[in-house]
Formats: sequence, C-alpha cells, structure tokens
Amino acid sequence: MGDDLPSNPIEVTDASRNVNLKSVALKEGTENFYTGSEPFFSFFTQPQVILSTLRLTLDARVVVQTSDLSSQMESARRGFQHSGNLIVVVQDVGRIAAQFKQRAQQWEREIQNREQNKSGMSGALIQRLKAEATQVRGRIQGIDRALIKLEVMLHQMAGEAKD
Repeated sequence: MGDDLPSNPIEVTDASRNVNLKSVALKEGTENFYTGSEPFFSFFTQPQVILSTLRLTLDARVVVQTSDLSSQMESARRGFQHSGNLIVVVQDVGRIAAQFKQRAQQWEREIQNREQNKSGMSGALIQRLKAEATQVRGRIQGIDRALIKLEVMLHQMAGEAKD
C-alpha cells in the first residue's frame, strides 16, 4: 500500500484531501470504517423501532400490519450506509412514509366502520374500543413526527450535498 494512505482511516480529518474513507478501509482489509455520519444513522432508529412495535389494533387484534415497514426502514438505512446515495434513501423514506399513511388511513376506516355499526355493543365495549383507538392514534402521531423529522433531515442533507 502507498504511503499516501493513512494506516487507520479514522486518522483522516482533512476534508481537502478528498480521501474516500470507504476505499481506504477496504484497502486496509477491514469492513469497519468511519465516515463521520454515524450519528445520522440513529435518526433511522426511532421510526424503525416504533414501526416494529406499532400494532394497528381494533378490539385487541391487529387489523393492519406495519412490521414490514420496519424492515424496509432498516433496508433503507443499510443501503444508505453502504452506498451513500442520498437520493435513493430520500425516495425510500418518502415511500415508507406514504405507505404508513395509507395503512393508518386504512386502520382509521376500520375504526369508523366499527363505530357506525355499534348497535348491539355494550357501553363497556364501546368505551374500551374508544380508549384503544385513542391509544393507537397517539402512536400513529408519534410515528408521523419521527418520519417527518427523518424526512426533513434527509432533505437538509440533500440541500447541503448540492452546495
């Protein structure tokens, strides 16, 4: 290996040298490298965890699945981590957010249908369903905020990348 490459990719701090840290790490024979964007990847964690634990339930049973969106978020994070293609990750996160909104709307329609057909339900059951719906709506709002935060940050990064 040439003398122009550092022995440890973490030692590269001068951006004016335009050293590709990933290629340095690969030449060094290591998979681990520092890109300076590791804290950024934590912004994927919150929406991913919420998506993986979210249950769009009605009467204590899942009526709309969201677990696949969590794995799609992980794929988007890994894809960006390995390729660094900001355009693709912005599109992926936008697609995931749109799919989540569709599923939340589907769940909301199920709730509305159930509320319209509440004849024959006991008062206690109606109260329990309302409490469950309120709880799920709160979780949906939490995911919406996390996805918006991630999308805004990605768009800001894309704007900085253009400069």
